[in-house]
Amino acid sequence: MAALQPPERQLSWVLASPEPERLAGFYAALLGVDARAGFSSSHWLVTTTAGADLQFYRPSRQRPLAAQGRAWSPCFSDHTEGDPLQQLRCWCDWACQQGAQQLDAPRLEPFGAECWLKDPDGNDVLLLVTSAASSR
Repeated sequence: MAALQPPERQLSWVLASPEPERLAGFYAALLGVDARAGFSSSHWLVTTTAGADLQFYRPSRQRPLAAQGRAWSPCFSDHTEGDPLQQLRCWCDWACQQGAQQLDAPRLEPFGAECWLKDPDGNDVLLLVTSAASSR
């Protein structure tokens, strides 16, 4: 008897939003890619350059939005040969111009520099910049 072949499985993130097009635009801008319409007017997609998908949807009006928190937060990362804290500060400033709210000051850690933000819907987002020095 032949073994069953598993289906091709994909991993994506889903984020509920009262305005999925707006939130998809925010995340697309953070990644430097375009947002595109999904299955309906209440569904939007962002695909990273590495091929990972973020899906944004407006939940049924009969169901409340999910609670927000850091347990399943997106982490956007970058790498630099220079000062990770300086690069992160510039990235945080730019993200705030796109509608994010900075929760704390960017800080240097042994693994690089990080900063927590709130996206335009109030979801937590982590920005991380690593450097050659932090990977030794």
